Amino acid sequence: MPGRRQQLRKTMIKDLVGQTRTAADPGPEAKDPNHIFGKVQKTDAEGAGAVLGKWVGPTLTKDAEQDRSLVEANRRAVMAKAKTAKDFREYQNAHKTLRRRAPADVKQDEAKPWGGSERIFGQTSKLSKVPMNKLVQGGFTSYEADDQAYPNMGQRSRIRIPVPRPTAASQGHDVRTVGTSTMRKEAEAKAMFKMKKYANVESRVGK
Repeated sequence: MPGRRQQLRKTMIKDLVGQTRTAADPGPEAKDPNHIFGKVQKTDAEGAGAVLGKWVGPTLTKDAEQDRSLVEANRRAVMAKAKTAKDFREYQNAHKTLRRRAPADVKQDEAKPWGGSERIFGQTSKLSKVPMNKLVQGGFTSYEADDQAYPNMGQRSRIRIPVPRPTAASQGHDVRTVGTSTMRKEAEAKAMFKMKKYANVESRVGK
């Protein structure tokens, strides 16, 4: 094994062209040149194909069957003048042998609301002698004018709504009128802006 390397100063290690700098702290490869980083993962002898080919499904448990009927117990608890949830719970605990009611022996035809062998709801429609092609080709469609059932929307007169009249409040907000009257304000002639230091300088434009 190689000897122990002297620890180097981190601030004095020089850069190497085309290589990484020498590590200041010796790693495991300094003691063992054949060291491999990482963790070796052990694989099973049975591959993924063998697992899928010999897949064994789980053993399902049987569905739990309820021995007593809570609906029947609650129905009899109501008949026994039970009012609160505590009364219903006490009645259920005291009568744990209640079973569901056995279905009544009713014939199949009597259980159906329609009866008979055809099993059709409602009243049977009578057969018609009209062929189907007449119905498809529009033989029963009436091509009447549209103005008989609908009004003529083509000629409509346009009615313009008059402009609303001004109010005192709207005239007061109007900056173009005087107060709340309809009298227009006269445009005031304003002098052109001139800086104070050029107030006494006459204009030379147009002379």
